[in-house]
Parts: sequence; structure tokens; C-alpha cells
Amino acid sequence: MQSKSPTSHAPKSLLNLLANLPFCRAYLDKAMAIAQHRSPDEVDGTIARIMWKMSEVLELDTFGHFQDDANDYRIQADSALTRLTAAGQGGLVLSLDEEGMLDKVEIELAYDSLVPGFFR
Repeated sequence: MQSKSPTSHAPKSLLNLLANLPFCRAYLDKAMAIAQHRSPDEVDGTIARIMWKMSEVLELDTFGHFQDDANDYRIQADSALTRLTAAGQGGLVLSLDEEGMLDKVEIELAYDSLVPGFFR
């Protein structure tokens, strides 16, 4: 008989991500190092997207060890998204739904639009 775990009903892709959380974090750390080497003086669209993805990954930590780091990355990414969008980069304007919440797909598209096409 198979035991029921808290993640037994989670989608397989989420379970794979949770199992590979250290790999995902190492991958994003490496991407951040490369992006910061390319743009050492400012947070450009690529860095903003990496910070947003890093916050998404760190929020998946079920023990909550990285919640402060996730919040810091999220705040920095949101600030960069606002600044870059106001400067005419990106191009996607986020809209609120009936409950006043942002759509997760729109947020991802907004960060994706900050990254130059040759990096996608």
C-alpha cells in the first residue's frame, strides 16, 4: 500500500522541481553571475528576470529557510520591472483581475519581455 504524503497530489513537474531545488538554485546563481558580469553597474532586464525566478524557486522551499531571501529577490525584481517598464523596456503592462490580483501568467510574460530575444 502506498502512503499518502503531503505532495502526493502535487503535479509531477512540481515534484521534480522540489526534488531538484538545489540544482535550480545553482543554475540561477550561475545565470546571475553571468548576467552581472555583462551588466555590472545596473539591474537590467535579464538580471530582473533571474531575480524573479530565484524568488519563485526559493518560495518552494517547504521548510521556509529561504523566505527572507525570496522576499528580497522579489522586491528587487519588482522594483526593476517597474523602473524598466517606465523607461520603455519590456512593453507588457500588468492588469488586475476582478479581485485586484495580478495574473501569474502576465507577470511571467512581463519579466520575459525584459530579456533580449537572443537570450530567450
